[in-house]
Amino acid sequence: MSTSWIVTAQPNISQLLALAEQRGDSVVVVAVGVTAEHFSGVDRVVEVEVPASVPAEAVAGSAAEQVAAEPGDVILSGTLPVDRVLAAAVAVQLDVPIFRGLQGLEPDKATVLQFGGVLELTLSLSTPMVFVCEPGAPTEGVCAESTHVNTTVDGVTVVSEDKTDGQTVNLTASKRIVACGRGFRDRTDLRIAHDFADQIGADLACSRPLAEGLGWFERELYVGISGAQVSPELYAAVGISGQLQHVVGMNGSQIVVAINSDPGAPIFEQADYGIVGDLYEVLPELTKALA
Repeated sequence: MSTSWIVTAQPNISQLLALAEQRGDSVVVVAVGVTAEHFSGVDRVVEVEVPASVPAEAVAGSAAEQVAAEPGDVILSGTLPVDRVLAAAVAVQLDVPIFRGLQGLEPDKATVLQFGGVLELTLSLSTPMVFVCEPGAPTEGVCAESTHVNTTVDGVTVVSEDKTDGQTVNLTASKRIVACGRGFRDRTDLRIAHDFADQIGADLACSRPLAEGLGWFERELYVGISGAQVSPELYAAVGISGQLQHVVGMNGSQIVVAINSDPGAPIFEQADYGIVGDLYEVLPELTKALA
């Protein structure tokens, strides 16, 4: 049986584990600075120690050495910056390719989206490959068997931290999402989306231009092929046209509601329910009706 390796510095691995289960593999987690009791549903956990005052990225080489991948194995890692560093270290250690946009795994092949979701590529898993994916939520259940790896790092320490205010949102674990698009004319207008999201108990997200173009949202909060790929119970797309780059990130949603003033917007093709109207009128009325 082949092995799926999950290399991570965080406890959120539910979606990575679900991908591994598509192959029926044995699953080994290489956990950097995270203890084994945070992982369940896996066969084994390798705890890689992170010395005090040392950034987790500094032990990426030691973590990569724990991945004894064979032909047919896959290596999965999350999208947080530290996890991407770990994924790159594994790819270098094994001299194998690294991909984003993973859509599905089978025993002998993987399907990934490329070029903004325009191209679907099928990859043979005859050699190990590394995939960076949305990690999901924490797992629940009985802890796995574990081993501990001590590390020594010279010359690298954390001397200061600069933390931003605000609460970190893990969109991949969200049950309800309200996503904002270019239909909002000004950043201050996002208050009506906040009010609506609060009323229905949803997390707020956005399309790529609002994060990378306008800077109205943190980069981690945009949905799309190069951003977060989500699968909530409810996804409300507000003022979003529905281009392919965005749709690929939200097409796992169970129920999609679209609000757009353009009746020809592509987002309506993806929606279970569509409202053609001015979001500045529709959102406040919806919020009021649900109060």
